[in-house]
Amino acid sequence: MTVEIREGNLGAALPVLKEAEAAGADVIVSRGGTAKLLKSRTSLPVIDIHISGYDVLRAVTVAEGYPGRKAIVGFSGITAGARVIVDLLGLKIELHTVEDESEVTGIIGRLKEQGIRLVMGDVVTVNSATGMGLESILIQSGAESILDAYERAKDIQRLLSGAKRELAMFRSAMAHQADGAVILNEAGEPVWSGGQVPVSGPSAGAGYGSLASSVSVRLAETEYGTMKVTSKPFHSEGEDGTLLLFEKLREHPSQAEYQTVHHPPVIIAESDAMQKLMGEIEERIGKRLWVILGERGTGRSALAAHIHYRKHQDEGLMLTVPAEEALIQSPLDRDIRTVCLTRLDILTADQHAGLAERVDEWLEKGLTVILAAEPEFRFYQAYGEAVCLNLPPLRERSEDIRALAAWCVARFHQDEGSPVVRIGEDAEERLSSYPWPGNGIELTQVIRKAVRNSEGAVMSSADLECLIPREPEFENSHPDPLLTGTLEEIERTIIERILEEEQGNQTKTAKRLGINRTTLWRKLRL
Repeated sequence: MTVEIREGNLGAALPVLKEAEAAGADVIVSRGGTAKLLKSRTSLPVIDIHISGYDVLRAVTVAEGYPGRKAIVGFSGITAGARVIVDLLGLKIELHTVEDESEVTGIIGRLKEQGIRLVMGDVVTVNSATGMGLESILIQSGAESILDAYERAKDIQRLLSGAKRELAMFRSAMAHQADGAVILNEAGEPVWSGGQVPVSGPSAGAGYGSLASSVSVRLAETEYGTMKVTSKPFHSEGEDGTLLLFEKLREHPSQAEYQTVHHPPVIIAESDAMQKLMGEIEERIGKRLWVILGERGTGRSALAAHIHYRKHQDEGLMLTVPAEEALIQSPLDRDIRTVCLTRLDILTADQHAGLAERVDEWLEKGLTVILAAEPEFRFYQAYGEAVCLNLPPLRERSEDIRALAAWCVARFHQDEGSPVVRIGEDAEERLSSYPWPGNGIELTQVIRKAVRNSEGAVMSSADLECLIPREPEFENSHPDPLLTGTLEEIERTIIERILEEEQGNQTKTAKRLGINRTTLWRKLRL
């Protein structure tokens, strides 16, 4: 056992304690008030070198030769043993117990005024008495007490060495499962952690979470980047808790996006065409290969997320990846349940044949695969028998326009505090009569601008002026909606346009705009 000896009395010992903790000390050996103080400031075991009856007896024996009144001043570790000796031998020695070193000077000052000539105690007592011109005797721990303390320290050190070995093996085993782990108690407070775990929880300023009742997976932005967080119920020695496993997502091509779908996405289905489509999904939800054909802006990504949620009910991850990057051989994370392929239209016939082989591998592993493409896409037949969904454009589902517009108004009212709470009949008619070549993304942009321009609680047709043309044939002579509004609104329109082109993929959108995802998120919230 390696022993390092350092000096530091009471408060002066605290910096030494911090150094010992940083150096990986297993046990602290100290005595008296210093030991008591250290115990309150560290989780390390602190062995107190006791003051035995023999130690006190030696001091009072030396004191017999001193004339005048005598007193013993010190912490309970000294005075408790001294009281037995004094009472047993019938000595005329006063005993004064202190709880804090700040009390010592005051007590000794009063004793001096009362005629005490000799004071016995620890280092603080002796130094204070000497400073006041009194005689003093240091009550020291004898060799027996010191050896006993070291024997106890050795026993604890052996126990800790075994525990450290077990912990090292546990950490090694855990490292094969995750990059970091946290164990929470029933109150959701961390009681153990190891590896790469967020300092303040899975997201900035948030706690780690509450007690888990079942296994769940989610994504979290941390100082280590986006991590997968798996929550599992944990039971140990009669106490329930939660085990959190933090894993860096497997490196994948830069345009890939992982997603957790905790709630079904909002899909407006008031029209007969959409109700028929949603009914077909329910009837064939057991299938694993799907094709979604639809124009940009019709909500292909939302429909893919709906299928993922209906099939897997908040379990596992959904990976959306461009087809050209899916051709690159890269292992999938074990918690992925759905792979959604986009940008299929740019692949050649040979590339589709190669990608079809990868799709077959995913299907054999039980994954759900969704192909999202333009209506003209025909290569999906190379991927085998699939459920083909034709997502109608907004101009063919006019019944959905009013409901979708109302949903946008409600969302902007909640997110931005806009005054508009509903759409007037004249505005509804104006919205329903326009063909919306940009589909849902164009409608969302127009509603946002109209809401910001309106000063009342009801959106009118006048609020839509200059946002959508009166007659489609004059569209080219009308100002481009992309360039109307304030600089902030134009910026927002461009962001939403690119976001739609990238099928809702924020990582790809941020890359095209030359900004990071945090900046993109903030601009979308404005």
